[in-house]
Amino acid sequence: GLPMPETPSLSEPWNVLFTGVGGTGVTTVAAVLAMAAHVDGHAASSLDMTGLAQKGGPVLSHIRFAREPELISTGKVPPASADLIIACDLVVAAGGDALNLMDVGRTAAYANSDVTPTSEFIRDRSKRFESDLLAARVKRQARDFAAFDAEALAVGYLHDAIYTNMIMVG
Repeated sequence: GLPMPETPSLSEPWNVLFTGVGGTGVTTVAAVLAMAAHVDGHAASSLDMTGLAQKGGPVLSHIRFAREPELISTGKVPPASADLIIACDLVVAAGGDALNLMDVGRTAAYANSDVTPTSEFIRDRSKRFESDLLAARVKRQARDFAAFDAEALAVGYLHDAIYTNMIMVG
């Protein structure tokens, strides 16, 4: 079997950023993880940065975990403080808002290699998003990086792309 992952001590906030596209369940997955932490007896905050996002727009969900609520002073992950990036969408993860939260000595990033067309693509059909180029931008900012086609797994095993973001969680 797989080895158990190392569990952070949570003596200081442990910071996760989910990046994705509006309408795909990014904020739902973030809320599920925050609630799971509460059920497990830990403090957690979840802050969704959707701006004017709607279906197809960028979404960043900040989740901060700690041993005690007092250790979490703000819901937003501070610059260069993300411990983990779960890139449900590489277009959003490779953007400045997400990259600014990463630190090459701290951040592990795991990405869905399937690129979802954004609302920008709808406005400009000539716009192309190269998965490899986007992945390279994220990888340069991370101490550890891996990408896989989570949508193909969701469709192949669960027969629906709606499960893609939960596949990303593991």
